[in-house]
Amino acid sequence: YFLYLLCKDGLYKIGSGYSGTVRGHIYNSTSRIKNRTEKKSWLGYAQGYLLYRDINNHSRTAIRINPESLEQDGIVTLPDCQMEGQNILFTDGEYINQIAASRDDGFVVRIFATSTEPALQQELQLKLARKCLHACGISLFDLEKDLHIISTGFDEESAVLGAGREFALMKTASGKIYYTGKYQSLGIKQGGPSAGKWVELPIPKSPKIVQFSVGHDGSHALLVAEDGSVFFTGSASKGEDGESTKSRRQSKQYKQKKIIKMEGKIVVYTACNNGSSSVVSKDGELYMFGKDAIYSDNTSLITDLKGHFATQVAMGKAHTCVLMKNGEVWTFGVNNKGQCGRDTGAMSHGGKGFGVENMATAMDEDLEEELDEKEEKSMMCLPGMHKWKLEQCMVCTVCGDCTGYGASCVSSGRPDRVPGG
Repeated sequence: YFLYLLCKDGLYKIGSGYSGTVRGHIYNSTSRIKNRTEKKSWLGYAQGYLLYRDINNHSRTAIRINPESLEQDGIVTLPDCQMEGQNILFTDGEYINQIAASRDDGFVVRIFATSTEPALQQELQLKLARKCLHACGISLFDLEKDLHIISTGFDEESAVLGAGREFALMKTASGKIYYTGKYQSLGIKQGGPSAGKWVELPIPKSPKIVQFSVGHDGSHALLVAEDGSVFFTGSASKGEDGESTKSRRQSKQYKQKKIIKMEGKIVVYTACNNGSSSVVSKDGELYMFGKDAIYSDNTSLITDLKGHFATQVAMGKAHTCVLMKNGEVWTFGVNNKGQCGRDTGAMSHGGKGFGVENMATAMDEDLEEELDEKEEKSMMCLPGMHKWKLEQCMVCTVCGDCTGYGASCVSSGRPDRVPGG
């Protein structure tokens, strides 16, 4: 019925207010045992004794302390914590216990008898009763911006979650895909979930999904099935669904459909951004569709990576990172903020030039959409959002500013200052 408090200036025995003790009253204290700043201490209680251990010295012994006098009364050997990976010791008043992480989100609890040498009494395998998912931030399909728990409403174990502009997807451990948000954006005309509810996404022949991707603020998703086929769902206007397009077409929402261009290929990994899709095959080839596919050939293969074995891909707004089997990371795309891992302004890799003008055009399309939606007409060009044209020098096609010197350019104000002039 006492609370034992280990502080930087000593160990205190304090009444709890139960069984005749005075709540908050200090019954005893000692300065011989302290929780020093430079040390990590552990305090337990088992078999009628307090147990104190200095974790920093990596010793397996703990000092046994009389709970009445707070005097040292021998030592106790603790279980070996160094051999078990992530683990922690705790006491329950009777035994010294150890809880350690195991495979598949499980835990093992070991119960030891308190003696000079710890003897294992019992071992329990535990599984998490429930995984909790938390979300925060502003979303079109979740109006709660503060940190809050996501209630899925189904019993299956959640494995991976991804969020787009108007919808979110969740993959379960069994390979099913659930969605929430604006179901029309996924090509589902009716019968979608109400706000905050999750419903299973219908996929032709109901394959097991092993990986999926949604682009940041994206309007589409890619789903990789167990047999290596890849499905597209969401909106497509720039060829991100693998359908060839020479010009920007009207945006259309598609239900889950196979990407025909990848028929015969075994897909292992995908990535998206707003308007583009990347696919990695089992053979280590990288394919790209949509606005950023300017480095692809007519089969959508990134030819500059021939001879290299890709294993994973990730996409930013206008740049791409590719992980190779040998551990190399290749990047390409817009590097205006150094996001490609090179000096700002560098637009090449391995001596090969990348299409600056084409990539700028691709970014322009995104910019036009954002400006239309946000109606930010008071500012001609948002920071970092100029429309560049590259020839002898770079001049913004909207405000005419020099890319290198801005308004301080020596040629600023000349009537013949036109893009490329």
